[in-house]
Amino acid sequence: MKISYNWLSKYLDHDQSPEKLGEILTNTGLEVESITSFCPLKGGLEGLVVGLVTEKEKHPNADKLSVCQVDVAGSSTLQIVCGAPNVAVGQKVVVALVDTTIYPIDGEAFTIKKSKIRGELSEGMLCAEDEIGLGYGHDGILILDEKLKPGTALAEVFEIKEDFIFEIGLTPNRSDAMSHLGVARDIAAALNATGGESYNLKEIPKLSIATGSKSPIKISIEDTEACPRYSGIVLKNLKVDSSPAWLQNELISIGIRPINNVVDVTNYVLKELGQALHAFDLRAIEGQEIQVKKLKEGTKFLSLDGIERTLSGNDLMICNKSEAMCMAGVFGGLKSGVKNDTTSIFLESAYFNSTTIRKTSTYHSLRTDAAQRYEKGADPDSCILALERACFLLQEIAGAKVEGDLVDSYPNKINNAEILLRYSRLEQVAGAGIELSIIKQILKDLDFKILQENKESLLLSAPLYRADVFREIDVIEEILRIYGFNNIRIPQQVKSTLSFQSTFDKHALKEKLAHILNGFGFNEIMTNSITQSNYYEEETVLVRLQNSMTAELDSLRASLIPEALQVIEFNINRKKSNLKLFEFGNIYNEKFEQKEQLALFYTGKVVETNWASKGEKVGIFHLKGIVEALLSNLGIGTYDLSIINDREIYLDKKNLELAKIWELDAEDMKSATIEQSVFCARLNWDVIAGLVQKRKQRFKELSKFPEVSRDLAVILDESISFEAIQQKLKANASKQLKSIDLFDIFRSEEKIGRNKKSYALNFKLQDSSKTLTENEIEKAINKIIKSLEQDFDAVIRK
Repeated sequence: MKISYNWLSKYLDHDQSPEKLGEILTNTGLEVESITSFCPLKGGLEGLVVGLVTEKEKHPNADKLSVCQVDVAGSSTLQIVCGAPNVAVGQKVVVALVDTTIYPIDGEAFTIKKSKIRGELSEGMLCAEDEIGLGYGHDGILILDEKLKPGTALAEVFEIKEDFIFEIGLTPNRSDAMSHLGVARDIAAALNATGGESYNLKEIPKLSIATGSKSPIKISIEDTEACPRYSGIVLKNLKVDSSPAWLQNELISIGIRPINNVVDVTNYVLKELGQALHAFDLRAIEGQEIQVKKLKEGTKFLSLDGIERTLSGNDLMICNKSEAMCMAGVFGGLKSGVKNDTTSIFLESAYFNSTTIRKTSTYHSLRTDAAQRYEKGADPDSCILALERACFLLQEIAGAKVEGDLVDSYPNKINNAEILLRYSRLEQVAGAGIELSIIKQILKDLDFKILQENKESLLLSAPLYRADVFREIDVIEEILRIYGFNNIRIPQQVKSTLSFQSTFDKHALKEKLAHILNGFGFNEIMTNSITQSNYYEEETVLVRLQNSMTAELDSLRASLIPEALQVIEFNINRKKSNLKLFEFGNIYNEKFEQKEQLALFYTGKVVETNWASKGEKVGIFHLKGIVEALLSNLGIGTYDLSIINDREIYLDKKNLELAKIWELDAEDMKSATIEQSVFCARLNWDVIAGLVQKRKQRFKELSKFPEVSRDLAVILDESISFEAIQQKLKANASKQLKSIDLFDIFRSEEKIGRNKKSYALNFKLQDSSKTLTENEIEKAINKIIKSLEQDFDAVIRK
């Protein structure tokens, strides 16, 4: 957001430099990202003065040149050779003095030198408007007002002043600071908080207008939720023309292109007060009635840019008796806009619901200044002030006259939030006491009203333009940001009770796991926790945002999957289809609980296709192996494993879900268009971290004795899984059994029967105190075989 230094000075007398003001703004929470110098004209008309032509003679050596004597209030007149046909004695003209650099509208800048032209001395230049960047006219030199005094700087005549523009990185909750007056309010409050000189905002010139029913225009609001307040005034006898130089310059300084005096005034008031206005040509209001309502879905509307738009059923429209004239708070209509021959207007000032405006703005891709202002929450109390301010300006620069009363429809008045501020809570949060007089001054400067007061607290009424302030902690934040966090003294001593209890570093555990995953070839992603509700099934209860950035991003995510799928889609569309991704992130539920999850995503091929491999496609068991390796690295070696139709795998421990592994289906992938299979592992990070924290590390000496390896081939029913065998044998076999590995699977109806399979298993045996004898090895293997035969009805293949 752009804020003008000169513009701010209209509302507040101060002696702060732009750099100091930028520091103050940043300290109050309005972070100044840059300060740039600005001048509406390149060079700022420096070196150009008003001159009086006192003599004019024909050049002796050129038919089309004149030799003029020009008074610029110096010690003597200047002789200047001029080729303009319209130069005449007695004229007030623009003089570029020697060594002045001028910047034409078209062409390169050049510097005026003292020289001879066709043998006659020329000590300057008489300028046309295009030669100094004031316009495009080149029929002759620019003739100035005869009342001007010779020697007057041209920058003073055209009110050209150097300005400094603050680029402020505004946070979404600070809609009150989307105007120069709002920023000036914070500056005044911050300066007053330092003590000493008192700073007060100047009163803004306005035209006081009676509010009543004597207006040529009748207003009716059908949807009072979408439009709680609608006000307006009729202005007649105005002349649509170019705005004066001062108004154009101030708009240009903050990046707004001047259009005409009526439109420029509405833009000016928006940037000055933060209240959007809209001007309707009075001739377009059929039936002398304005209706604020929503039209049927599919209704056509011709907008100001000449595009015919199809309305949704949620678009709030400003209508006359027969048709729509404007998309409320977003964009005007072509038929009802101000034209060059407009002489009478109806000027609108309204308070629209932020969600309604955001939906319309996003649906039609119209990100106008007015829409952005309403989206963040406007001030219902500023509607009348903005109208009175605009009427004052239009009376001054367009000759407008008010017709009838100011009409104001405000059926359900919005109440100010009442907040109890406890001094003890403020001191607890701040870490230091703040003088009561300073607290009250800050609250007064920020337009908080004190309703009740006692020794312990203040009962406050918050201004309506601060819709984000409705809790005690919000008021404390306001006080502290104005008082200055830098002014909170840090105590000389820090007292603490030292604890010798070892702490669990959850972040370090997360870093460890991230490194392991990186070693497995996974890349970490970070996605937005604000998501679109249409990614989820209708029955999913989401945490909705009250003040979302856009109409689509309206909820906190209940899963890490939708945004991760968009990352996958983005990469696949760029020919990167073999992906291993993981993300640590929070998810949120309807109970306003925040839970941390780890999600893994695996898609494409296990290895890239090459001469030695055709590229095996990723399957669910590839991801299962990675999850088990992660848990093993964390010391979680035992858990319950459930495999459902080779499509879903659950890992549980003590009735708590550790992980779920599955192939994403069409319902899961609503947020992206992906044709290849995507496998996901959802790990409950809070549960896993809790188990790791409780785990006691035990150390034992590595065995000095050799391990023994034996292989068995067993025939089993197709339904029996390796995991079931593994768990059973580890529970029942001797302590000498260290590991079981599956290294081959064989199926053949002819050789081993229908619905049968053969597992080739490897067993490693080891004793930590001695070398195993053949008898001990045979005894251990026989115990394993017995368990396989009894528990799984297995047949040992010879």
